Amino acid sequence: PAYARSMSPPFPVVTVDPWPFTTTPVEMVRDDLKLAIGTASFWRGAHGGLTLITCWHNVTGTHPETGQSLSAHGGRPNRIRFYFPEQGLAGRRHTAEVGLYDDSGVPIWRVHPKHRQRVDVVAIPIGGAPPPQQYLNDLPEVQLRRLVGSDVFILGHPEGISRQHMPVWKRGSLALDPNLLDDEHYLHTLVDSATRSGMSGSPVIQRQYGAILTDDSPHASVHTGATRFFGVYSGRVSTKDDFGAHLGIVWPETHIRAVLEQGVRDDFFA
Repeated sequence: PAYARSMSPPFPVVTVDPWPFTTTPVEMVRDDLKLAIGTASFWRGAHGGLTLITCWHNVTGTHPETGQSLSAHGGRPNRIRFYFPEQGLAGRRHTAEVGLYDDSGVPIWRVHPKHRQRVDVVAIPIGGAPPPQQYLNDLPEVQLRRLVGSDVFILGHPEGISRQHMPVWKRGSLALDPNLLDDEHYLHTLVDSATRSGMSGSPVIQRQYGAILTDDSPHASVHTGATRFFGVYSGRVSTKDDFGAHLGIVWPETHIRAVLEQGVRDDFFA
């Protein structure tokens, strides 16, 4: 589906791609102080409620491998602020903010049932929030083949850049063969893309036009625009400078679904 918005004649009807409506910029907040920025996605939970998908290091302010603070000030967020589209009005969004801990100081988010924060993705249940205009898992997908070198798009907010809270589409390519992943040592894959801060938590999608190859057919077919959810971007491979390897870390869809469907409460304490 696509959203069509028309102004009074003689202005033409404008068709808006639905995938950006599944994302939101997020701000990590400590009381009233904004500590960091990132990106999140809207997911329809098992009981129809809203779940936010973003990165573990976003909500903790902590490196998932070293346990060290990601900022010089050492602040750790206790709230997350996000923006959801107003129903039927492309580009207009409401602001919402929720606490990241319950009354006992336990995180409300869920982590991977086996690998915990080694998979740098969390699912945050948002109770009582009005529904967003579009959930990521409600959009139709085509089972595009996942081939090394294939184009992907990272829908996020580099350095907080957006237009009407809509994400920037950062193009990349699969830099490793997705078939090389396993469930012990190689949990994430890499994409070749010049990403920036503010994009952690961004959904990564495949988008192809024209002749496409799918998992369910040995033959190519023609499509006017085929899309498949690939995973969640969580940051760049560390190098000595910002112009280093230009490789981004992406957690594949299988791990995202494990967090969403089988995730457990985290034991992190701010």
